[in-house]
Amino acid sequence: MTNIQSAVAGEKTWLHTDTKEEPSILPDNVFLVVTTTSSGKYSTSKEYGVLKTGEDGWATSRTNYSWVYYYPNQDLILAGTGYLCTIIDLRDGSFHDVQNVRGINSVSDDGMVCFHNNADDYSWHDNGIFNRKGEIILPGEYDSIKPFSQGLTPVRKNGLYGYINTKGETVIDFQYTGAESFAENGYAKVKMDEHKVKEGEMYVTYNEGWGLIDLQGNHIIEPNWYDLEFGEKYGTGTEYLDEGFVLVEARYGTKYGLVDLNNKVILEPKYSSIGYPSEGLIYVRILKDGETYYPCTEAGWVDYSGRMVINLLAKGIDGPREETGKFINGVTKISQWKNGSSRWSRDILDLMINKNGQILWEESKDNSDTPFMDSKGYIRFSGSKRYAKAENGSIVDITEAEYEAGREKSTWELEYAETETRNRVDLNTPFYQQWSEVNEFSSEGIARVSLNAKGPFGFVSDKSTIIVDAIYEDAGGFSNGYAAVKTNGKWGYIDSTGKTILEPQYQLASPVSDAKTAYVQNENGTYSLLSVDGQVLLNGIQAVDGANGNKDGSLPTPSSNVFIQLENQANWMQVDAMGNRLF
Repeated sequence: MTNIQSAVAGEKTWLHTDTKEEPSILPDNVFLVVTTTSSGKYSTSKEYGVLKTGEDGWATSRTNYSWVYYYPNQDLILAGTGYLCTIIDLRDGSFHDVQNVRGINSVSDDGMVCFHNNADDYSWHDNGIFNRKGEIILPGEYDSIKPFSQGLTPVRKNGLYGYINTKGETVIDFQYTGAESFAENGYAKVKMDEHKVKEGEMYVTYNEGWGLIDLQGNHIIEPNWYDLEFGEKYGTGTEYLDEGFVLVEARYGTKYGLVDLNNKVILEPKYSSIGYPSEGLIYVRILKDGETYYPCTEAGWVDYSGRMVINLLAKGIDGPREETGKFINGVTKISQWKNGSSRWSRDILDLMINKNGQILWEESKDNSDTPFMDSKGYIRFSGSKRYAKAENGSIVDITEAEYEAGREKSTWELEYAETETRNRVDLNTPFYQQWSEVNEFSSEGIARVSLNAKGPFGFVSDKSTIIVDAIYEDAGGFSNGYAAVKTNGKWGYIDSTGKTILEPQYQLASPVSDAKTAYVQNENGTYSLLSVDGQVLLNGIQAVDGANGNKDGSLPTPSSNVFIQLENQANWMQVDAMGNRLF
């Protein structure tokens, strides 16, 4: 598929353009056009149609859709009008009409489309599901349907939720007043009204609450809690689940505790906040009645039995802030409130502590040397050039080079470093330093160079050899073995040995495509599509890609995503890199 992320934003995006301009390009073989009709001096109406490259005519039999949604992650287009929806599967180019669809609620990762057929768009009952082939999996008879995950989805009917599979079969009975989709770890939150749970030989009645079930509907944690937290990503509870715990909230008083996956209470729900379990310890705080952040009644680290191991208040630290308190190699960083310049203000100061309760570093009121520790234990102090690493419960100073070599890199840093390593050429040599500018090296290992900012330009290899001396007024970069160059105000082409392939004679010249073709502008202002051996593939073009004379001084690389307009013709046409008409 063509990368069109720049053309879309978000899961569901409107895609349309006026047919007086060029059609909007979707992935390789589909594009969208719109007909705009005036319905008065100040109003217009639009109707949409979806065309298919390589065929004369429309991809579907309809051209009057009132809306079109494109889902790039699922390779789907949904187009609708009235109570009809057409689903276009971009993976195989097939399309299917689905009747009795008023609107789209959501589309799951595997292309299951949740729809509603109620006339009131703001009252989404009568919900159903069809698959990417337009087959109705569930008729529009449910009050609520949520996205599929792990092959199941929670649906509500007659006020209760159950779980069904992609065949519409009930897998988990309708018994819940609330339900969420399954997470990737195979658990889902469910809520029940007053219910009974067998405990030993007796049944105990519980009020409404949330719990956790697995894919078979087993109650991993009984639905007795005001809320609970678990998940897949940082910040949604995975740190608890990694240790086999789930964070639960008591019904009254906004107090938190931990329950394990055997439904056993590990920490009673009495804490104002609970940090992430790590290395056998859990950071907890209990605030005084009526306080939202300070002062504390209790603060420190407890073990998995609830025993206080590190008591911060006993160490004179009476204002610890809410933190994750996560130990890395026996060291963690927390912050505390300290008295500020007035009775109404407080300073936030940092400290670092080990699992023995020893304070390894403490920020003073006059020192802003704040430490930042990554997930691998590497530490950078913001106010100085100090670098360190958490190691066996200590802070060990290291060099900046050691810090940079070992610290956790962000995704973009890793990608950039990989690209730099792949394309790195040492420019600190006399050969490259003789040039004012050395551009990025192409896949052929050739870079454009110049003697100053305005030229002249030449080309060198990544092996410290000159391909062509700096003799050109202007030049483009190499692509597919060729580069456009300008001499005496005209453009031509050279190959990767510096040999002239097409003599400079054109007003403009595009990069060369992988089909070894290029667009050029002739002296009379028209355009041509040429092969690099000089063969004219298409002549008499008055505009390319809607550039209206190409005032920007550039031409697009020939491809199936380029639109052209022939002389004396109002309509645009789509051609491939060899000039073959696609529509």
